[in-house]
Amino acid sequence: LCAGGEVEIEGFEVIPTADATHTDGNYYPPYNKPSSISEYLHSRGHEVRSHSLLVLDPDMVLLAPLGDLQATPSRVTCDGPWDWIAENFTSESIRARSRNPDLVAASGVPYLIDATDLEMVCPLWIDHIRSLRRDQQPKLGWVAEMTAWDLAVADAGLTTDLLPWS
Repeated sequence: LCAGGEVEIEGFEVIPTADATHTDGNYYPPYNKPSSISEYLHSRGHEVRSHSLLVLDPDMVLLAPLGDLQATPSRVTCDGPWDWIAENFTSESIRARSRNPDLVAASGVPYLIDATDLEMVCPLWIDHIRSLRRDQQPKLGWVAEMTAWDLAVADAGLTTDLLPWS
């Protein structure tokens, strides 16, 4: 899945980008990723529940075939560790935002995840973005969405496997 515009990528399903304004009126362009994915999962219902999904960013360039990727339920495979994201997690105030601080990992896209797990993560992801931005975590800036992903995955009780895909 890739939240983007009206493009076609062979072998991928690109979903339309949702509005980047949260229901509370907070405009932040990265809201489009979890919102778009959540809308997609809800619109597809049981059709995608047993699938492995690979979440990409629209600015990613694939230089080689990805092969037959399969997600493992209750685990997410991500690129990482990302040092510049990991710096955010040295702060106890960031880790403390998760119900499972020991599961918080400094990861980045792509995210390989079971569709049912992703459906569980999306609302938590949006909530963490809103919370991080509301509390004005100035250090996070545009990576609030990425930090929120890691917190949401941990809150969902998922284990993150970090692979250096980049």
